Amino acid sequence: MARPKLEIAMARCAGSALLAAIEIYNKPTVEYREQTFALLATNAWEILLKARLVQLGQGKIQTIYRRKSGSRQYERDKATGEPITISLSQAINRVGLPREVKANIQGIIETRNRAAHLGMLKPEVQDRILMFGTAGVQNFIKLSSKWFGETIDTPYLLPVGFVGHATSTRGNLPKGQRALINTLDNLARLPSGTSDPDFSVVMNVQIDIKPGLSGGGSVGITNDTNAPKFKVSDEEALAIFHATYNDLVAECRKRYPDFKQNFHFNTLMKTVKMDPNCAHERRLNPNKKKSSAQMFYNLDATFVKLDDAYKRMI
Repeated sequence: MARPKLEIAMARCAGSALLAAIEIYNKPTVEYREQTFALLATNAWEILLKARLVQLGQGKIQTIYRRKSGSRQYERDKATGEPITISLSQAINRVGLPREVKANIQGIIETRNRAAHLGMLKPEVQDRILMFGTAGVQNFIKLSSKWFGETIDTPYLLPVGFVGHATSTRGNLPKGQRALINTLDNLARLPSGTSDPDFSVVMNVQIDIKPGLSGGGSVGITNDTNAPKFKVSDEEALAIFHATYNDLVAECRKRYPDFKQNFHFNTLMKTVKMDPNCAHERRLNPNKKKSSAQMFYNLDATFVKLDDAYKRMI
């Protein structure tokens, strides 16, 4: 089999980085997943844009090498002696990108640069990262297909392991996280008349899991109310709501030194079970209403509720 062109090989490498970002994000128990997603997604964009520049440069790798100031010589790494490539910001400026894509990538970069230093993120921040990340995945897939004819072969084209939209006020947020939200919100507001219908800065995500749909449901990834629906399989629903009651209790004992499985906990669990972001009832036979059922929990969403009632383990 003939070796693929350099730009195609780079585009496939970029796609692999994106899939790694999605896979990490879709693990509900990984607390650092937003930061990891932003890091890998930024890397994926950098490789894809440099692949595009190599393509526009007739396959010459020198297209993305950085020259010394006022010289035709290339800058080289002092340790390896290899040529240094241009930065991501330079690649963004050199590739003709829609304004929506530029703003979206900038939001992901801001998340990568800042979120790593902000500790555990509040739901309001997670919500913004989800919207930027979802749009970024879709923008990436479209451009990869348009430029290189490459498709992303994955069961999920979008991150689905989220806890739902946050409802608390910004006044409760740490200063750094509030500043990141302000930056992302400003990037999301493009001037009127600049909209490209094929691309997005952010996308809203709504999930509705219904027992009548073979144990699964549908996810609406939308810029507007007429957006198409994406099916969520039973396995995908269980990836979001994966913990049993016993699993939840075991995690609570690890997380809270003052935890007791008592009346107070049972009272809290009543509110958890009523929240569709926290709990999902799955029937053994979804087509029969009288079929026995078991409740499954999203640990991330549930801990958002329980953290205020217990002392966290340090």
